[in-house]
Amino acid sequence: MANSGTLIFATVGAKSSIEKMRPYIKGIMGRDEISFEDEPYSNAAKLKLMGNAFALNAITQLAESLTLAEKIGH
Repeated sequence: MANSGTLIFATVGAKSSIEKMRPYIKGIMGRDEISFEDEPYSNAAKLKLMGNAFALNAITQLAESLTLAEKIGH
C-alpha cells in the first residue's frame, strides 16, 4: 500500500504543522487524509484502535470459517 501511494493518513496536531505536511501526505505518500487538526491526540488513537479491532475481527472470522470448512471435510 505504501509503495502504491494508497495509504490513508490520520493526521493529528496543530493545524499549522499539519498544513506544512499536507502537500507530502496527499498525492505523494497517500491518497487521502483523516484530519484531527487542533484536536486531542487521543481522538487519532481511538481511530487506530477501531481500525485494529476491525482487522482482527476479520482475521478471526476467516479463521473460524476455515476451521468449519475443515471440520465438514472441505
